[in-house]
Amino acid sequence: MGYLQVAHLFYTFVPVKQLNTTSMKKIGTITLGECAILSDPGYEVAISPLSIINTIEGEYNVYITRSKSKDKWMTNRISNIIAIHKDYVKVMNGRLPMDDSKDLNCCVDSGTCGIFDAGYYEDYHFEGEIDEDWYERMVVQGLPEFRITDGQGAFSSSGTGDGWYPIFAEYKGTKAYAIRIKFL
Repeated sequence: MGYLQVAHLFYTFVPVKQLNTTSMKKIGTITLGECAILSDPGYEVAISPLSIINTIEGEYNVYITRSKSKDKWMTNRISNIIAIHKDYVKVMNGRLPMDDSKDLNCCVDSGTCGIFDAGYYEDYHFEGEIDEDWYERMVVQGLPEFRITDGQGAFSSSGTGDGWYPIFAEYKGTKAYAIRIKFL
């Protein structure tokens, strides 16, 4: 698979108050192949700034964390979405992936970002357009806090921000077994 990563300058919303996260909550499982695309689900392939990570193939548990803050507007928002390969859940032991993933960021226009199997993402995101039925079914219907997409992707939103979110991962060799998108 050949993917193009486009570099752009973006801004992001950064809350003034420090946020703490609660423990990880499992929201489902997804299957990833040899590569994952981390992107706003509204971005097209080859035109938009997609981030690509080589992954260990297999089933991944997907988790979210929520923020805690004295600011009512910021409390209980989704602060991270995490995917951990089922064979590495014990290795991670409830710990968030912390390694900076080679300066990759998840660029967004909707404040929504996710982790998708690259082949699956490519099936619904063409050069210059997105499959309208998929987008309506997965994204538009109420723009949920989080969603598993056909078992091959998961996305979420903190409810804030355009710009970019940092990506963190843990690797075995050159392949990631744990991926995190940090919203807050």
